[in-house]
Amino acid sequence: MPPVEFTPENPYCRFKVVCYARIPSYHNEDGIVQIVIGKSLAEVEPYKQNFVSTLSGIFGNAEVVISEMFAAELPDRTNIRLYVQQTLGNGQCECYLLLLAHSVIFV
Repeated sequence: MPPVEFTPENPYCRFKVVCYARIPSYHNEDGIVQIVIGKSLAEVEPYKQNFVSTLSGIFGNAEVVISEMFAAELPDRTNIRLYVQQTLGNGQCECYLLLLAHSVIFV
């Protein structure tokens, strides 16, 4: 599989840092993305819907589904695992954010 290209047309170019890491309990086909935010879980949870709405707008109003939100191992860090899916014309849903799980760290 070729690497992701970061061009102005690619939605990933909006993130400061993108790095790839394996999440053992998921498969590439799941399209799961893990985002690590430099805030505690208590600070992030009240903004969960804003987070979903903002990411949905970035990805063309596709549905953003948060599968897990939990405190990271490091203090003042929150892990959010999510995927983005789009409903096709035939009614089927397709996860399309990534074929490989990756982590994005916001500090």
